[in-house]
Amino acid sequence: MFKEGDYVTVKSGAQTESKVTTHNWAGKIIFSIPEDQCCIIELDSITLKLLPDDHLKFMIENGLDSSECLFDFKDLEHSKRRDNEVEYASTLSELFDRMLSLEGLDGLSIDSFDSELFDYEERDEALEVLFGSLTLAFNDSSFFGAMTAFQKEHSDFIVGNFLDLMFVFEEVGFDQWSPNNIRAVCIKHVPSEVLSTFETFEIFGDVIIQFLNFLDSIELISNAPTLIKAVNREKSKIIRKAKNPANWSLRKAMISEAIVAGVDIDDEDELNSFIATFEDRMIDEFKQFDQYESAKVIPLNPFKDIGRNQKIKVKYKDGKILEDIKFKKVETDLKEGRCEIIKK
Repeated sequence: MFKEGDYVTVKSGAQTESKVTTHNWAGKIIFSIPEDQCCIIELDSITLKLLPDDHLKFMIENGLDSSECLFDFKDLEHSKRRDNEVEYASTLSELFDRMLSLEGLDGLSIDSFDSELFDYEERDEALEVLFGSLTLAFNDSSFFGAMTAFQKEHSDFIVGNFLDLMFVFEEVGFDQWSPNNIRAVCIKHVPSEVLSTFETFEIFGDVIIQFLNFLDSIELISNAPTLIKAVNREKSKIIRKAKNPANWSLRKAMISEAIVAGVDIDDEDELNSFIATFEDRMIDEFKQFDQYESAKVIPLNPFKDIGRNQKIKVKYKDGKILEDIKFKKVETDLKEGRCEIIKK
């Protein structure tokens, strides 16, 4: 019987979903489906280098992870691991470049994503491949193994958001990461954009520290100690700022309100309906605010251009009129509305 975590080789001659015939393929079972007598294998670095373009194109076109493959139990045999985490991560980087080339994105690098080079849809597709590959490699590393069960459970979510905020919001590749970027992510972007439980925010920094150690081990970053120091300095602020709705973006506030209202945010139609209602309400509130601001009288001093000894003519509410009276004599009555100036 095969189970998750087992290392296996694929029998020569087995066929993949892409109709490619295997030879010298191997990997680790990451998801087992005993009732269907099949499983999903995370392919090792040796196999990744053997993947033909036709297979990669099939995986890309069908939205499947190119570093994984589905096989029947009958096509597998137990074996030992053939590579290590550094070799695996390095090969994933090479696979990423191959996939970019197949998608017509030649010339891009995992170290730099300049938004002027390609449109946002292409960028998002490329980053999705990169993030998925790095997450898989991290999950297979000793740094991941050193974390608590709760940290491991939420690691994919935290790492994915961290990478997205660094590449998309801060717009920096690995070779450009700095303490200032770390600070912006921790105390600005995470509280503003990331929707999760407070417990997850509490471990966000600790997971990122292990991920930075992993990136350092595969030489994707060269300043890990400096970045880790920045995370340690800012990580306690994440939970405090995330608890304050004043730090939330409009998108996060809207989705939070949807959840409280019982909206199924995984149901696209239901969520879009709520968003439309939410936006209409916001527009109405802005209109009311604009009307209030337009009608609001700003209390200025209406007598600032009158000298205190200047003589004026005033009329009281009972009809009494005083002429050639010094302003300072009736200043209090004027300010309290008991009379009004009819001639300066």
